[in-house]
Amino acid sequence: GPLAGVPVVVKDAMDMKGFPTTGGWSLLHSKTGGVDLMPETDSPVVARMRAADTVILGKTNIPILSHTGAHANGSWAGSTYNSAGREFLPGGSSAGTATAVGA
Repeated sequence: GPLAGVPVVVKDAMDMKGFPTTGGWSLLHSKTGGVDLMPETDSPVVARMRAADTVILGKTNIPILSHTGAHANGSWAGSTYNSAGREFLPGGSSAGTATAVGA
């Protein structure tokens, strides 16, 4: 495909078959006592990335329901830190994505 071999990450808010969609909220993840929302299909953008033969590395961490604007320490998966150093902001609601790209 046109993007064969290009590595990408998927923001947690996007549905991806086989991975829970949590919005960073502990109530939407079974490992923290919640209930998994396990999509049966990919979101349209994920489906297009798969069709283009990208290499999907995984889903990224986001703060609860993308609420915080300056940090990402409210997710069920724990804090997200800037890959350049913990003293820098990781990127707000796209903290996991920004950190993955920076790394």
